[in-house]
Amino acid sequence: MGYEAIIAAAGRGERLGLGIPKALVKICGKTVVERVVDKFVKFDKIRNIYVAVPPGYEPTIGGLLSKYGDRVKVYTGGTVRQESIHRGLKYISDEYVLIHDVARMMVTDKLIERVMHAVTKYDAVVPVIPVRDTIKEVDDSKVLRTLSRERLYIVQTPQGFRTELIVKAYEKAQQEGYHATDSASLVERYGVAVSTVEGEVSNIKLTYGGDVRLVECMLMVDKQC
Repeated sequence: MGYEAIIAAAGRGERLGLGIPKALVKICGKTVVERVVDKFVKFDKIRNIYVAVPPGYEPTIGGLLSKYGDRVKVYTGGTVRQESIHRGLKYISDEYVLIHDVARMMVTDKLIERVMHAVTKYDAVVPVIPVRDTIKEVDDSKVLRTLSRERLYIVQTPQGFRTELIVKAYEKAQQEGYHATDSASLVERYGVAVSTVEGEVSNIKLTYGGDVRLVECMLMVDKQC
């Protein structure tokens, strides 16, 4: 039984408005991609970590990550996340794979451990947190209905999969021209049950400029900044 990991870090980070890819944004003196890789290299059971990077940034990000040795490898990502992950899956040979977004740099060791443990039982696992706010379906600025929160959850990464299962799901999606916003959606579409583990409220996704300041404050509280 072995694990490998794919980190989706090929996004341009345009919504952050900083003019550089999200992976290269420095927070408290260290780039986002380094902070994420730091979390995964701790786990000896994760044999290889593959990092999808924006085209043209292979030398820059590869240089930053060279300190980790051959265990961490960069490759050229695609124009969309799904394409980047599909390319990375071609390198995976171990039984299980973890797929994580570089934007979630506050992921903890405990969350990674929960996913690693659960995937050996359920083959497809995602971390989730319950929706706290009232959710309304809106069309053309008009509320259509209010959704019940009881069965609504926010999905996070890392997501864990039996490699054979997720590879088949991505290959079918490519053949059919189907696009999804996360890896688990591809598995669900082909009739495979996806199990959940407890996510973390602190595992936020860097999307907008204000998120950078929020993460800085979180790091300061944890005395990591």
